[in-house]
Amino acid sequence: MMNTETIKQEIRKLVEKYNKVVEEKRVSKYNEEMTKKDFILPLFRALCLNTED
Repeated sequence: MMNTETIKQEIRKLVEKYNKVVEEKRVSKYNEEMTKKDFILPLFRALCLNTED
C-alpha cells in the first residue's frame, strides 16, 4: 500500500499531465478509452482501488 505522500505525488503527476493535454489543445481528441487509460485507471491505482475485478 502506498503512503499518503506517494499518493499525492501520483495524483499531482496526473493533474500535470492533464494540464499539458489541455494546454496543447489535445483534450478534444481524447475519446473515452484514452481518458480511461491515461487518467481514470491511473487515478484508481494511485488511490489503491482495485479495478481488475
